[in-house]
Amino acid sequence: MAQEETTPWHTGSGYSAYHVLFPLIECRRLVKVCLHGTDKTELEPHIDQTVLTKNRVVALNRLLHELIQLCDDTYFSIKRKKEDVKRIDGLRKDLAIVERVIDRTSMKTTDQLTKRDGVKLVQPHYDLCFRRLRRILCDIKTPINNAGMIFPVSDAIDLSALAKETIEGG
Repeated sequence: MAQEETTPWHTGSGYSAYHVLFPLIECRRLVKVCLHGTDKTELEPHIDQTVLTKNRVVALNRLLHELIQLCDDTYFSIKRKKEDVKRIDGLRKDLAIVERVIDRTSMKTTDQLTKRDGVKLVQPHYDLCFRRLRRILCDIKTPINNAGMIFPVSDAIDLSALAKETIEGG
């Protein structure tokens, strides 16, 4: 019986794509929804203001939980550098603070005339939470990158290979 060649089922690039790249892309989309109520510019003028406000509140909550998950999914890889572990631990503490107060960013309303339920932003609280989450999104990229989960960790950069890959799209 010939010995079969085996390959490991897990690859680092697949993990990074699923647990880092896709969440970062989703966070970027959620930031747009937090700002505008939708990530589709062409739809914004046609969507009811109440719906846009509800979308903003939902997106803020989803951004929070996406960032918590991103910290959880990358923490093991970050343990290579002590300063990055401290940075992620600080971001986790900041996320816990936002999680405790995020419910104060909006309040339910009822239109007395139409009896329709709505949502009103408590703008100072919303803005504070949103700014903090954006800062966390910005800050989390450095330790993740230092762990080689965004760009490969390498002393030498092959510029000709990078140019070829960029031109050929692969």
